[in-house]
Formats: sequence, structure tokens, C-alpha cells
Amino acid sequence: MSKKILLILILITLTILLSSLAISCKKPIEELLEESTSIDTNEIPSEEISKSEEKTIDHKITIAIISPMIEHPWYQRCKEGAIRAGDDLEIEIIFEAPQEVDAEKQLSIFNNMVEKKVNAILISAIDPELLKKPISDAILKGIPVFGFDAGAPETDILFLASGLEPKTTGKMIGEGLAKEIDGKGKVALLTSILDQPDLKERREAIIEVLEQYLEIEILGIYANENDFVKGITQCQSLLETYPNLAGFASDVELGIPTSSQAVVDKGLGGKVAIWGIGMPEQNSEFIKNDIIRGVLTLDPAKMTYIGVVTAYRYLKENTLPKVGNEFGWVEEVVIIPEEKTIYAPPLLLTPENVDEFDF
Repeated sequence: MSKKILLILILITLTILLSSLAISCKKPIEELLEESTSIDTNEIPSEEISKSEEKTIDHKITIAIISPMIEHPWYQRCKEGAIRAGDDLEIEIIFEAPQEVDAEKQLSIFNNMVEKKVNAILISAIDPELLKKPISDAILKGIPVFGFDAGAPETDILFLASGLEPKTTGKMIGEGLAKEIDGKGKVALLTSILDQPDLKERREAIIEVLEQYLEIEILGIYANENDFVKGITQCQSLLETYPNLAGFASDVELGIPTSSQAVVDKGLGGKVAIWGIGMPEQNSEFIKNDIIRGVLTLDPAKMTYIGVVTAYRYLKENTLPKVGNEFGWVEEVVIIPEEKTIYAPPLLLTPENVDEFDF
């Protein structure tokens, strides 16, 4: 065989071998590519992928809270609750308010939040009438508006997050007072305005509890008309007329410091039971000195917390609060769907916790 023919045979053999090698490699390479793509998509379980996507969406949610003023300790505590809810939900919180109570400036802030296209707004309105149309317009633009604290009465807000629900607090006041006086003795009821609906509702709940005790006598209802001096004078007069008075029950904040001061003035500190709603700072010394043991207050941080959660759930699930819903950090909420209101629970002030609040 000539060298030329041998060379041709070698070239032909090499060509056949290379072709076979290419064919044999083609399928594994394609399979490898397919496997690589499969690994990229399946490395994270589908459940975790959906959670990741949800978290990305949540980070884009912004809820604005607009209070009547910025620096007051009450509203600073409101801010703390809103921020805590934002952290728990992993969303952005904007807390805005005028430096001082100014309805026009609050309206301007509201309009600015709408222009920023925040996802939802919570507001405690200085002038609800001024905000009535802007709130309606915002909702029509797809920005749901909720209330907190005083809210925005007679407007289109979707739900209100508030506190000190009348019936719940009234029942707690009645039960606490009855227990402290061992279910017997004369009791005076304190109020400010006799016909004010929320006070009347709370007072009726107090009376309903006290009337269950045959040895408790309700002397009457005494209205101070929001006059501090008149309130002290009334309580002093009652202590003089009924030296064995067992206790005071108040459906309004002013009743606690006026009755407490009257008791101190008469040298009866700790001998007359006092129950009602009140503010921490105003009653701090009375509580620490064991003059009063029954002051119920509201932690405004819990109020804004449930307000933010309510708005978030509406954005995510298109739902509003209903009886039985839970709110994590805030337990024992009271939800009244027909009133479009959710209430944060009352807090009993004690010598140990009263200094936690500076309002």
C-alpha cells in the first residue's frame, strides 16, 4: 500500500472518530444545560419563593400616620406604636403632623401624602369637616383612609382604631370597685356631662355591675361640667355628708384627680376606693402613694399598632376587622364592626408602671 493511500485512510478514520465524538457529547451537554436550569429554579422551594416575593411587595407598602401635632408625648407614643407595627410587618411608616395644632397645615400634610401616593393613611383629624372631601377623594383614588384616636367623625374613613371602649372599661371599673370595697357600702358616681353618649354608656356599664351587689348603695350621679374646682368641691361635700363613703366611680378622666385630691384633703387617703379612667402623669403621685388603686388608661402605642395592622390587612387581603381577629403584640382588643371601630385594651396603672408614660 502506497504512503498516499495510507494517509487518505488515516484522514478518513480520524474524520469518522471526530464525528462520533461530537455526536456522543451532544446529548450530555444538552442534558447538563437542562439540569443547570432546573437547579436554578428549584434550589429554593416554591413556598420560600412566594415568601420572598411577598416580602418584596411588603417593602413597597407605605402607610402614613397623621396626628394633630408632632411633639406632644401622647402622639410620640402613638408614633412608637406605629413604628413597631411597621417593623413587625416589614413595611415603611411615615409619621407626620404640624408642630402645633393647625387644621390647615394638617390638611396640607394629608394632601402631600396623597400626592406621594402612599398606600394608606391613618389620621386623627383636627377638623373632620375640613378633611371630609379630601378623605373621600383619596379613597376614590385608591388610597384607603383609616382613623386613630379621635379619628375623623362624619367622614368616609373605613375603620377607626381607638381606645377605652365604654362598656369594657365601665365593667372593669364596676368590678374593681366592688372587689376593693368587699361588695358593700355607699358609692358616688362622677361624670362631667350627663348626656354625653360615650360617658353615659360607660356609666351604665358601671351601674349594671354595682347593682348586682345587694349591699352596695349608689348615692347618685354628680356632674362636674369639666370644672376641676367644682369637681373637688363636690367630692369634699360628699365626704362630709357621708363620712363612711366607701368609694367613687368615675366615667370621665377629671373624676379621678378631683376625688383623689378631696380624699387627701380630708385625710382619708387609701380609705376610700377610687376607680375610673385617667391619665398617668396627672395621677402619678396619687397612685404611688396608694391613694388610688383603680386608674385605667390607654397606651396609645397599642392604638396605632392595631390601626397600622388594620390598614395593612386591608391592603393585602381587602378585609376589615371582625370579631375574633388577633393583633399580635396587642391582645384583648374589642372589635365592633357595626361601629367600624376597634379598641385597644385598657391598662391598669400601678406604682410599678405609671412612670413608663409621660402624658
